[in-house]
Amino acid sequence: NTKIITYVHLYNSPRTLVFDGSIALPENLANLGLDDFILSNITLVDLDAENEAFMYFQDETSTNTFDIQDIELPIDLSYEIYTSKTNYYDTMNINGDEYLNVFEGKFIFSLSVTGTFTLFGFPQTVSILEPQNIITTSYYYAESIGLVRAESEQGFELSSELSSILSLLGVEIEIPTSFSIQNVEQLTEFELN
Repeated sequence: NTKIITYVHLYNSPRTLVFDGSIALPENLANLGLDDFILSNITLVDLDAENEAFMYFQDETSTNTFDIQDIELPIDLSYEIYTSKTNYYDTMNINGDEYLNVFEGKFIFSLSVTGTFTLFGFPQTVSILEPQNIITTSYYYAESIGLVRAESEQGFELSSELSSILSLLGVEIEIPTSFSIQNVEQLTEFELN
């Protein structure tokens, strides 16, 4: 089991729901030298947002190193994290229960990684991860209840360019070249006071 969000603090207002937390990358990606990502003031619900509008957007490029058989490989990573409003439903049936005033949103974490190898004395920049969604979550918040369902996919696929370069160098990569899991969380019982 892989935890995506390791901690969450929610801040509620009459029209928005905002959270702070962190993303723990799948262990296979953490082996690439990537650290967890700290999230701050991410809007999950904004009742005034238009459908498909971003409620939160963050992007950044940074550098790190990736250790391949005791060789420190410089890497550059670029990521985007955003939330968007998908729709708002007056009523919605989820898992056989009827909910009122349901907000549907989407959380996306996209990542790309390049590394610099030295081949025959010349530096060569190689894609390690092509730009791809590492985490995609569709979520549903019902008025006066909270999160009633979340559907998540997480995974990655290393680039074929990386495999070719490593094969040319006679280096075997010690992590899987792809990984994918799907997860559904849903509210099964609740009580209103």
